[in-house]
Amino acid sequence: MEISYIQLMEERHSVRTFDGRPVPMEIRDRLIQAAEQTESPFGAKARAELIEQAPGAGTPHLGTYGVIKGAALYMGIVSQRHHFELEHIGYVGQELLLLAQSMGLSGCWLGGTFNKTVFAKAMGLGEKEIMPAVIPLGWPADKVRMTEKVMRTTTKADSRLPWDQLFFRDSFKVPLTEKAAGHYAAALECIRLAPSAVNKQPWRIIFHDHGFHFYQAHTINTPGREMDIQRIDMGIAMCQFHLAMKELGAVGRFAERPQDGVSADTEWDYLISYVK
Repeated sequence: MEISYIQLMEERHSVRTFDGRPVPMEIRDRLIQAAEQTESPFGAKARAELIEQAPGAGTPHLGTYGVIKGAALYMGIVSQRHHFELEHIGYVGQELLLLAQSMGLSGCWLGGTFNKTVFAKAMGLGEKEIMPAVIPLGWPADKVRMTEKVMRTTTKADSRLPWDQLFFRDSFKVPLTEKAAGHYAAALECIRLAPSAVNKQPWRIIFHDHGFHFYQAHTINTPGREMDIQRIDMGIAMCQFHLAMKELGAVGRFAERPQDGVSADTEWDYLISYVK
């Protein structure tokens, strides 16, 4: 059966409490195979590693500081270092997470709340590789823990910024309406629905000259951090947009483009464009 990624994005929500049942081997094999075939727009390959959190001697304890409960499987997206390494991880990981969702699994992104040393060892991280985030997968529990309820309330997980704060026409002074977006409105809405670290939604998009230009608003203060994890969020948004555009029959690609004709006098950083 053909997957409707737009429908999956509309139905998606992050899950951190699982019932502990193991994930069947055929689902794990399909995820690994999909990881080998998935190509992000950033000219590099990523590999996915699946680690089962099973009881028994010699099994590493994959610590998540109490944030995750009952997940028997963790997926790490590993990338070689390159210019778009973090966007690359976000893109590939989100496509695989949506594929897992299509097979009945749930999950979420973990950026800071996991033991990076233990996970890196368990997933065989190479010297020139990075894995700044992992994705727990499993079957959602019937009852959600109070910890998860508090996290969702604190981050306002079910709310999203309105269109006029995210999407613009020709400059950041002119909001892009759903009506003006026309055929592309559904794909832009998939960006709006995308998950992000503590729901800070860093993406800002200008539609100009038949292209969509992706900018990053730094909505999390990250002084002293080794990596800007919001670039992973940008990769997630690019993935959702690209998958939706392909489903809508719009042919395009990501490429870096000069921004001379775009009025973007803000503190936001230009990353990449989607051009038809």
